[in-house]
Amino acid sequence: MAYWPGLRGDFEFDDAINLLANQSLPLANLSMRSLWEASMSGDAGPLGRPLSMLSFALNSHFHGFEPLGYKLANLGIHLVNGALTYVLALLLLSRTRLRTIAADPWARRIVALCATGFWLLHPLHVTSVLYVVQRMTSLSATFTLLGMICWVIGRANLRDGKRGLLLMWIGAVAGVILASLSKEVGILLPLYLLVVEICLFDASDRADGGRRSAMVFFIMAVGIPGVAAAAYAIARPEWILGGYAGRDFTLAERLLTESRVLGFYLQQAIVPRLNEFGIYHDDFVVSRRWADPPWTAFAMAGWAAAVTLAVWLRRRAPVAAFGVLWFVAGHFLESSVFPLELVYEHRNYLPLFGPIFAVAYGLLVWRPRWCAAGCALAATAYVALFGGMTYARALEWSNLVDHAAIEAANHPGSARARHQLGRVHSMLFDREPDEERHYHAADSSFAAAAELGSGDVGAVFGRVMLRLRAGKPVEPELLAEAERRLATVMPPVGNVTHLHSLARCQVTKPLVCRLPDGTVLGLLDAALRNPLNHDVRRADFESIKGIYLAHKMGDWSGAERALLRGVQLDPRDPGRRLQLADLYLAIGKADVAMQHARQARVDDVRGRYGQRIDVVLARASEGTR
Repeated sequence: MAYWPGLRGDFEFDDAINLLANQSLPLANLSMRSLWEASMSGDAGPLGRPLSMLSFALNSHFHGFEPLGYKLANLGIHLVNGALTYVLALLLLSRTRLRTIAADPWARRIVALCATGFWLLHPLHVTSVLYVVQRMTSLSATFTLLGMICWVIGRANLRDGKRGLLLMWIGAVAGVILASLSKEVGILLPLYLLVVEICLFDASDRADGGRRSAMVFFIMAVGIPGVAAAAYAIARPEWILGGYAGRDFTLAERLLTESRVLGFYLQQAIVPRLNEFGIYHDDFVVSRRWADPPWTAFAMAGWAAAVTLAVWLRRRAPVAAFGVLWFVAGHFLESSVFPLELVYEHRNYLPLFGPIFAVAYGLLVWRPRWCAAGCALAATAYVALFGGMTYARALEWSNLVDHAAIEAANHPGSARARHQLGRVHSMLFDREPDEERHYHAADSSFAAAAELGSGDVGAVFGRVMLRLRAGKPVEPELLAEAERRLATVMPPVGNVTHLHSLARCQVTKPLVCRLPDGTVLGLLDAALRNPLNHDVRRADFESIKGIYLAHKMGDWSGAERALLRGVQLDPRDPGRRLQLADLYLAIGKADVAMQHARQARVDDVRGRYGQRIDVVLARASEGTR
């Protein structure tokens, strides 16, 4: 019931680009080929997250693009994960050395149930459930938890002199593969298992027949890959550093900032505050130096001390050590050296289990005898508090307008929150064009977002599109600012989306979008001039330019040149060759179209464009007869 209000909400943020704009998701049928192409259609992460994309494709087939079906599926996955966390908590209490502390089976069940209640109802998980695309996170957690359950059972069997090695390896290997194909954080499964091993299995137990097997596993699954990754990063530093070209922070600044981010996560995990939650955290202040902000150094020292103490005290206080090390291990990928964005709540989905388990254990096991009833009451109140806060957040997510307003109020320094509020008022203005208040609210929100996000052209484009839809003239200075940002500032990937939307509006809605062709081409050329754009981004702009020249201006030769430049900049993308093939079919060069379609077949190693290539080849064959 805590999530019930939010199930009526809309798609949010990255849902649009990952789901609504994905042309492979609306399945024509449930053939293996259609399902395969849909599963390969993801662009998020190096693996494309095919299992998550497959689940979205099935949602689109059975529910269209109604958000309710997607959110119900997310909630179902979350409930399954709740059941799995209960099983895992029970196993940790009964199959590890903790069984000597909580010998009563009913006590173990109560502690496991309490930990599960804390985790299942925690308000931090709202973005993992109601933000549809974050099914990638929760589905990856499903396979990680299943893998851990198999490993812990097998590991305990080995310790007790029974067979369990095969189950351990099946759980670990299958868990990593399936979890990583849902989201790349699945590769952290061996690290979670290492935390369980060093904290909850007794290193002094010489009768433990599974310790040697476990050590071999960790050398192979953690040690060797870790050393190999470090060596590769040292030999090829651009592997990591190259991604920082598109960020407004350096590697050192990210590491400094993430120490404070982890502190913020932990505070929200233990003592959550409603006004600090949000889907947008781009207002989080970047740590530029050790003392800027001044508590950066304290955060770094605090985490170093916490990890050191956890390792040192893992035998005396195994559950506390487990809580700290599990949490840190869970953030090892997304809060370390990789050039990802700084803060997202959904990154706590599985890492949160460690601290929550430790809190539940502390309230129900560690508490002094005189506090038994009080601690049990506190645990119950804690669950109720989390449920109430989750319900309150779900109410916010139930209405797109209210949610945008609350996000902007809670995060006044967030350019994204202001931009989303502008988008919502812009949509309201589209529905009620006579309501000037929506126009002015949208324009002021976009203006605030543009001022806060000096590097993002999105809010400026929002103001341009708002004027076009309202039939108002677009000020030259507004277009000049858009061109300046496209040409000079560090470009976010959203610039491609904004330019594509503008160009498409010019082509498909000429009565609404009436900018001169020279102005649109000038914006595209400005983006192409930006020295901070990498080749793939330039290829995106060339593709937009080529399609605009062909379909809006009828300049087929100019379109051919632009699309050819796009292929040269990003020669391994089959989609660009298919765009070029479509152009050659349109101008009667079927033989050239066939050449590009065949090359697209070679480059389509994931099989993502198979059906589209078949169509182009069939049309080209007819054209050459």
